Amino acid sequence: MTSAVPPTRFRDLSPVIALAVLVATVVPILLLVPVALHYQVQEGLRPIEVTPGMAFDPRLHEALVNVPGSEFPEGSVVAELQRGYRVRDRILRPARVAIAAGTDGGEPASRIN
Repeated sequence: MTSAVPPTRFRDLSPVIALAVLVATVVPILLLVPVALHYQVQEGLRPIEVTPGMAFDPRLHEALVNVPGSEFPEGSVVAELQRGYRVRDRILRPARVAIAAGTDGGEPASRIN
């Protein structure tokens, strides 16, 4: 008959050993965070380019404001409100933009009911 040794529990360890185990597991993870951020920047984290007058693209832009009576054609970007970002071909955050809504005097081109 062999006697089984009960498994050691974390709370049964002395406080010094428990702290050493905690530091040994957490510190390497914390050291990897700056490395991961540097890798993202190095591998192509870049802003989404937005210029006034360019066509609105729902894959790259999020329309927040319609600007009536602007000098730009209806549906084109008037201004960038918040910069968007991508890593390689993946969109992290779309650029938030204001788009031209046409003239003030006419009926809207389409209505959302």
